[in-house]
Amino acid sequence: MVNGIWLTVNRKCNYRCLWCYAEGTKYDATSDMTWERAVRLITIGLGIGTKNLILLGGEPTLWPHLLKACRYIVDGDASATIVTNGWKYADMKLATEAKDAGVNVSISLKAGNSSQYKKLTKVDGFNKTLQAVNYET
Repeated sequence: MVNGIWLTVNRKCNYRCLWCYAEGTKYDATSDMTWERAVRLITIGLGIGTKNLILLGGEPTLWPHLLKACRYIVDGDASATIVTNGWKYADMKLATEAKDAGVNVSISLKAGNSSQYKKLTKVDGFNKTLQAVNYET
């Protein structure tokens, strides 16, 4: 049995991390996975007994079908995990909806202080990411 499946749902991102692979696609805003394709891939994963489906991007919180996909996964008796930079997850509404849907959240903390964070990501997002981490604890 496969323990986990990673689904890259988009390449779009609100960060510009120095090391990011999505840069090669220029963070293609047209690369969103369709809902139909997501259902097909999730169904395949559930069908082979996978118990953990991990949604990542780019930045998965920018994907319009994120919570719907997570609910579909959880309803299929598997765990749904989002790998996020935490920017949009700092919004209490999204954090609450994700928690209510039974979603696991993995937040990537890219540096230990604000200046280093901005240097590495090109975004002044350190405090917002910490806010997202605090919602999870």
